[in-house]
Amino acid sequence: MNDIYQDKLAELEAKIAKAEQERDAWRGKSTHNFTMADAMVKSLNKQLQKLLSERQP
Repeated sequence: MNDIYQDKLAELEAKIAKAEQERDAWRGKSTHNFTMADAMVKSLNKQLQKLLSERQP
């Protein structure tokens, strides 16, 4: 179970890093695309928080 958790955590952290890069690339270029990318970052961070809270004893 620990390996599955670690894999999910690593996968989610990689997705967040990629989403942040995409969001930052849109900064100052397209308000709509920046807003959409920012929403994705926020959603992924919520998923990360949920995953971390599920792991708490």
